[in-house]
Amino acid sequence: MHGPMALFGVGDIPSRITRSQLLAATRVSPSGEDWLVRTDNGSLTLRPFASIMSESYRLYQTVES
Repeated sequence: MHGPMALFGVGDIPSRITRSQLLAATRVSPSGEDWLVRTDNGSLTLRPFASIMSESYRLYQTVES
């Protein structure tokens, strides 16, 4: 069980992400910390800050409605 957490986009960030795509994010595995967002231009991996190693990351995403 988790409370609110900030998830950072890691790796390549798709150029177009919609609100509904972000809200449909799914956990990659039940015991893992990664979340996956499927977009029209590929996928976006979201990860809590404490789990980010040497990847490039971004907290704020440009989102279309």
